[in-house]
Amino acid sequence: MPASAALTEVKLSIEVNLGQDDKGKDINKKTKFGDVRLDILDDDFYAAGESISGLLKGTLTRIQKEESSLVTNLE
Repeated sequence: MPASAALTEVKLSIEVNLGQDDKGKDINKKTKFGDVRLDILDDDFYAAGESISGLLKGTLTRIQKEESSLVTNLE
């Protein structure tokens, strides 16, 4: 059965480290941004993540690209 996947959504997730708690465990905070252009290049995506992280408290630890696709049957 042939199928096709079409990209429907891209989200930007930025994780920053806010330090450590009193037990020495890292405190991380993740912030997500939706409605990212579907055709964004990976270099531009990363640059946007770095720029936005500069506005957040903490040290950047991760930039994640979350993609969703709709898979349909071609028959």
